[in-house]
Amino acid sequence: MPRPSWFDAQAAPDALKQAGCFSRAERHVRHRLHDNTQEPSRDSEAQPQTPDQAFTRISELANGLVSMRDLDLSMKSLGPNGGFRVADMLLKNGCLVKLNLAANDLHPEGVAAVAKALFHNKTVKVLNLHANHGNFQGAFAVGDLLKKNSTLVDLEMSCNEIGAAGAVAIFIALKDNKSLTKLNLALNHIGPEAGFALADMVRINQTLVDLNLHGGHLGPDAGVDLADALLENRSMLRLDLVDNDLGLAGLRSFVAALRFNSSLTQLPIWNNCGPLCGRPQSSEKEELERLLSSMVKVNQEKRSIWTNACASHAPRLESSEAASRCPHNNHGFSYDHHRVSAR
Repeated sequence: MPRPSWFDAQAAPDALKQAGCFSRAERHVRHRLHDNTQEPSRDSEAQPQTPDQAFTRISELANGLVSMRDLDLSMKSLGPNGGFRVADMLLKNGCLVKLNLAANDLHPEGVAAVAKALFHNKTVKVLNLHANHGNFQGAFAVGDLLKKNSTLVDLEMSCNEIGAAGAVAIFIALKDNKSLTKLNLALNHIGPEAGFALADMVRINQTLVDLNLHGGHLGPDAGVDLADALLENRSMLRLDLVDNDLGLAGLRSFVAALRFNSSLTQLPIWNNCGPLCGRPQSSEKEELERLLSSMVKVNQEKRSIWTNACASHAPRLESSEAASRCPHNNHGFSYDHHRVSAR
């Protein structure tokens, strides 16, 4: 049976509706749901299409009867018990690289079981736990995972109701994590309480490249702290801050930070004033958004120039790898808090 369109609200799965993800950011979330299966997969024909097929495939993988690198179990109604069965499979399987468990109602116990299994699994690099009601308990388990696992590079935890406590646990873990490059925490209502831990992580972590905090409702103070942390961050390329109630103070802080940060090349930051900005301030908000957009484009151009320059000196490397190895990939600047100096 063909998959329903992710942009067709009538065809949306019940599990996602119950998770409360179809709000202002529904297009964004549905796009992210299958973010790790956008490219054609070598295992696409072998993916289970029903819950029964999903459980059968889990058993086959656990017993070594089949070999797969990419397993899509999204929307298969696995439940917490299914989470335990997936965890058991992960302890026995040594081939799986991508695992999609989105919208399965795993709940905290199922999410925790999968996370604990990945303490020992050394092959899974991409994990999608979107919309599983993980709550803060599940986030705590994921935080423990990020402290011990050095294989995972892409983690999807959007729409899991982790709140401030869960977000803080993940941010603290990422201070020492050297492998994760992409993290999606969209629509988790993180709140301003997690702002300090977030800023501290961004200041210390120099591995994370893509961080999605869409709909996190961070507030102005957390926005100011986060912008300040970017002055010391050299790795972040994409930061999604849409719908975070940053207000004019937050927007001004990011304008100031981008005068010195030349690494950030994507910064979705619209819908950040709401009731905080009255009509007199709306013109300033629009001007700040335009300024941020132009500053990010300048960074994109700089990065493109340096990537091409490095690639020309390392023709056997992929352009992204060449950029990461290039001594000029920070555009010739060294960062110090609140000031920048040419090398």
